[in-house]
Amino acid sequence: MKQNICLHAQLYLGIVLTTVVVVTGIFSYYQENKSSRIMDSFKNLVPQSALVIRDGQKQTVKAEEICIGDIVEVKFGDRIPADIRIIEARQFKVDNSSLTGESEPQSRSPEFTHENPLETKNLAFFSTNAVEGAIISFDDIMYSTRFNINHFFVFVNDDQVRLKPSSSRSVTTR
Repeated sequence: MKQNICLHAQLYLGIVLTTVVVVTGIFSYYQENKSSRIMDSFKNLVPQSALVIRDGQKQTVKAEEICIGDIVEVKFGDRIPADIRIIEARQFKVDNSSLTGESEPQSRSPEFTHENPLETKNLAFFSTNAVEGAIISFDDIMYSTRFNINHFFVFVNDDQVRLKPSSSRSVTTR
Protein backbone atom coordinates (compact mmCIF):
# COMPACT_ATOMS: atom_id res chain seq x y z
CA MET A 1 0.00 0.00 0.00
CA LYS A 2 2.78 2.40 0.97
CA GLN A 3 4.66 1.48 -2.17
CA ASN A 4 1.58 2.13 -4.31
CA ILE A 5 1.12 5.62 -2.75
CA CYS A 6 4.83 6.33 -3.33
CA LEU A 7 4.52 5.37 -7.02
CA HIS A 8 1.48 7.65 -7.43
CA ALA A 9 3.37 10.53 -5.77
CA GLN A 10 6.35 10.00 -8.06
CA LEU A 11 4.08 9.87 -11.13
CA TYR A 12 2.32 13.05 -9.97
CA LEU A 13 5.69 14.77 -9.38
CA GLY A 14 6.92 13.66 -12.84
CA ILE A 15 3.81 15.07 -14.53
CA VAL A 16 4.15 18.37 -12.64
CA LEU A 17 7.85 18.69 -13.54
CA THR A 18 7.18 17.86 -17.19
CA THR A 19 4.41 20.46 -17.28
CA VAL A 20 6.72 23.10 -15.74
CA VAL A 21 9.47 22.34 -18.28
CA VAL A 22 7.03 22.52 -21.23
CA VAL A 23 5.44 25.78 -20.01
CA THR A 24 8.90 27.30 -19.40
CA GLY A 25 10.01 26.25 -22.89
CA ILE A 26 6.91 27.79 -24.50
CA PHE A 27 7.41 31.01 -22.52
CA SER A 28 11.11 31.15 -23.48
CA TYR A 29 10.25 30.65 -27.15
CA TYR A 30 7.65 33.43 -26.96
CA GLN A 31 10.13 35.83 -25.33
CA GLU A 32 12.89 34.98 -27.84
CA ASN A 33 10.51 35.48 -30.76
CA LYS A 34 9.37 38.82 -29.34
CA SER A 35 13.00 39.95 -28.84
CA SER A 36 13.81 38.94 -32.40
CA ARG A 37 10.94 41.04 -33.74
CA ILE A 38 12.13 44.02 -31.68
CA MET A 39 15.66 43.66 -33.05
CA ASP A 40 14.25 43.50 -36.59
CA SER A 41 12.33 46.71 -35.95
CA PHE A 42 15.64 48.51 -35.22
CA LYS A 43 16.30 48.33 -38.95
CA ASN A 44 13.47 50.84 -39.33
CA LEU A 45 15.38 53.40 -37.27
CA VAL A 46 17.72 54.02 -40.18
CA PRO A 47 16.18 56.35 -42.76
CA GLN A 48 14.73 54.30 -45.54
CA SER A 49 14.43 57.05 -48.14
CA ALA A 50 15.38 60.65 -48.82
CA LEU A 51 14.21 63.39 -51.15
CA VAL A 52 17.08 64.36 -53.48
CA ILE A 53 17.53 66.49 -56.54
CA ARG A 54 19.56 64.45 -59.00
CA ASP A 55 20.04 65.39 -62.66
CA GLY A 56 17.62 68.31 -62.15
CA GLN A 57 14.78 66.02 -61.04
CA LYS A 58 13.35 65.56 -57.55
CA GLN A 59 13.52 61.90 -56.66
CA THR A 60 12.90 59.75 -53.63
CA VAL A 61 15.81 57.35 -53.23
CA LYS A 62 16.94 54.88 -50.60
CA ALA A 63 19.22 56.54 -48.06
CA GLU A 64 22.09 54.21 -48.90
CA GLU A 65 21.89 55.30 -52.56
CA ILE A 66 22.66 58.95 -51.80
CA CYS A 67 25.97 59.86 -53.37
CA ILE A 68 28.32 62.80 -53.55
CA GLY A 69 26.77 65.54 -55.67
CA ASP A 70 23.16 64.91 -54.65
CA ILE A 71 21.19 67.84 -53.32
CA VAL A 72 19.22 66.59 -50.33
CA GLU A 73 16.08 68.23 -48.95
CA VAL A 74 15.34 67.73 -45.26
CA LYS A 75 12.40 69.11 -43.32
CA PHE A 76 11.06 69.06 -39.78
CA GLY A 77 10.57 65.50 -38.51
CA ASP A 78 12.96 63.85 -40.98
CA ARG A 79 15.98 61.81 -40.02
CA ILE A 80 19.18 63.06 -41.67
CA PRO A 81 19.92 60.44 -44.38
CA ALA A 82 23.69 61.07 -44.70
CA ASP A 83 26.46 63.39 -43.53
CA ILE A 84 25.53 66.54 -45.48
CA ARG A 85 26.72 70.13 -45.95
CA ILE A 86 24.00 72.76 -45.61
CA ILE A 87 23.65 75.26 -48.44
CA GLU A 88 20.30 76.80 -47.48
CA ALA A 89 18.49 76.74 -44.12
CA ARG A 90 15.20 78.05 -42.79
CA GLN A 91 15.31 78.10 -38.96
CA PHE A 92 16.77 74.60 -39.00
CA LYS A 93 17.64 72.73 -35.81
CA VAL A 94 18.84 69.17 -35.29
CA ASP A 95 18.88 66.86 -32.31
CA ASN A 96 22.50 65.72 -31.99
CA SER A 97 21.95 63.97 -28.66
CA SER A 98 22.63 60.55 -30.19
CA LEU A 99 26.11 61.75 -31.23
CA THR A 100 27.13 64.32 -28.64
CA GLY A 101 24.77 63.92 -25.71
CA GLU A 102 23.64 67.56 -25.99
CA SER A 103 20.05 67.81 -24.79
CA GLU A 104 19.20 71.06 -26.59
CA PRO A 105 18.53 71.08 -30.35
CA GLN A 106 21.42 72.67 -32.25
CA SER A 107 20.77 75.30 -34.92
CA ARG A 108 22.28 74.72 -38.34
CA SER A 109 23.04 77.23 -41.07
CA PRO A 110 25.14 77.53 -44.24
CA GLU A 111 27.89 79.44 -42.38
CA PHE A 112 31.20 77.69 -41.79
CA THR A 113 31.85 78.38 -38.09
CA HIS A 114 34.59 76.00 -36.95
CA GLU A 115 37.48 73.94 -38.36
CA ASN A 116 36.31 70.86 -36.46
CA PRO A 117 33.56 69.16 -38.52
CA LEU A 118 31.76 68.13 -35.33
CA GLU A 119 31.53 71.77 -34.19
CA THR A 120 30.69 73.67 -37.37
CA LYS A 121 27.11 74.75 -38.03
CA ASN A 122 27.07 73.97 -41.75
CA LEU A 123 27.08 70.17 -41.37
CA ALA A 124 24.30 67.79 -40.37
CA PHE A 125 25.14 64.22 -39.53
CA PHE A 126 23.68 60.85 -40.47
CA SER A 127 20.89 59.55 -38.21
CA THR A 128 20.32 62.78 -36.28
CA ASN A 129 16.78 64.17 -36.28
CA ALA A 130 15.54 67.43 -37.76
CA VAL A 131 13.43 69.03 -35.02
CA GLU A 132 12.65 72.40 -36.58
CA GLY A 133 12.74 74.14 -39.95
CA ALA A 134 14.01 72.86 -43.29
CA ILE A 135 17.26 72.75 -45.28
CA ILE A 136 18.61 72.17 -48.71
CA SER A 137 21.96 70.50 -48.50
CA PHE A 138 24.69 69.16 -50.72
CA ASP A 139 26.33 65.81 -50.20
CA ASP A 140 29.96 66.72 -50.88
CA ILE A 141 31.49 65.26 -47.75
CA MET A 142 34.24 62.90 -48.82
CA TYR A 143 34.48 60.96 -45.60
CA SER A 144 31.85 60.10 -43.06
CA THR A 145 32.01 61.31 -39.49
CA ARG A 146 33.13 57.85 -38.45
CA PHE A 147 36.17 58.18 -40.69
CA ASN A 148 37.07 61.53 -39.13
CA ILE A 149 36.54 60.22 -35.61
CA ASN A 150 38.74 57.22 -36.37
CA HIS A 151 41.70 59.57 -36.83
CA PHE A 152 41.73 60.22 -33.09
CA PHE A 153 44.29 58.55 -30.91
CA VAL A 154 43.64 56.06 -28.14
CA PHE A 155 45.83 55.29 -25.19
CA VAL A 156 46.34 51.70 -24.15
CA ASN A 157 48.50 51.18 -21.06
CA ASP A 158 50.03 54.67 -21.51
CA ASP A 159 51.08 53.82 -25.10
CA GLN A 160 49.70 56.00 -27.86
CA VAL A 161 48.08 53.96 -30.62
CA ARG A 162 46.69 55.55 -33.79
CA LEU A 163 43.39 54.08 -34.88
CA LYS A 164 43.33 52.85 -38.45
CA PRO A 165 40.63 54.56 -40.54
CA SER A 166 37.82 52.11 -41.10
CA SER A 167 37.05 53.32 -44.58
CA SER A 168 38.14 55.84 -47.15
CA ARG A 169 34.86 55.65 -49.05
CA SER A 170 32.16 58.27 -49.22
CA VAL A 171 29.15 58.57 -46.98
CA THR A 172 27.20 56.22 -49.22
CA THR A 173 28.59 53.23 -47.32
CA ARG A 174 27.79 52.73 -43.67
